[in-house]
Amino acid sequence: MRFVPFILAVAATTIAAGSAGATTVFTGNFDAENSGNSALNYTGFSGVTVTSGSVDLVKSGDYGISCAGGSGSCVDLQGSTNQDSKLDITSFAFAANTLYTFSFDLSGNQRDGNTNNWFVGVNYDANNTYNFLRLGGAFGNFDVFQGFGTIGSSTGGGTAGGSPFQTYTFGFSLQNAGNATFYIGSDDAGNVGPIVDNFLITGSAVPEPQSWVMLIAGFGLVGAAARRRRVFA
Repeated sequence: MRFVPFILAVAATTIAAGSAGATTVFTGNFDAENSGNSALNYTGFSGVTVTSGSVDLVKSGDYGISCAGGSGSCVDLQGSTNQDSKLDITSFAFAANTLYTFSFDLSGNQRDGNTNNWFVGVNYDANNTYNFLRLGGAFGNFDVFQGFGTIGSSTGGGTAGGSPFQTYTFGFSLQNAGNATFYIGSDDAGNVGPIVDNFLITGSAVPEPQSWVMLIAGFGLVGAAARRRRVFA
């Protein structure tokens, strides 16, 4: 695979071009979970499954944590069992040549100030061919791939403690229809981690040809500040 980083301005322009007429596949902000109350090692999410480790459901204000917007509930990606964590967001059928994006708000560790690793990705049917994979959003990059897919891809990084909420997006477009599951988690075994809120999965038409022209033009704008991120196929 080849990795092509772009500065955020190029990514934002292309995301906007590809999101017109987007259809909502899934949305969830955790506010109604557990009747609005905090719960350690919570597993009763609607549309979200804890498939590894544990996470904590936190009401804004509890444990010194503030959720996105300062109200409602959110999720600490490190539960109280000192294990890595992984959340699968509802599986869905996707159409061919359609851009599907998973967006979420994420803040750094709000309790002990440590930097924590986290990851986001998608699993999809094997033996499919992708048009492109992984949008940047707050990652500050736009990765373009063309080739033969296997079972998915993921990315992530470390977020410093106390970092404010930012909106991140991760997406894909495949040449054949199939089924997919977005996921998010943290591979820092511990009981205090990054905070996530406001999950949203949408589907929309892939960028028009003129958007690809903008991408190609962006090749010349890549700066030394663009940082390579890991990709698993």
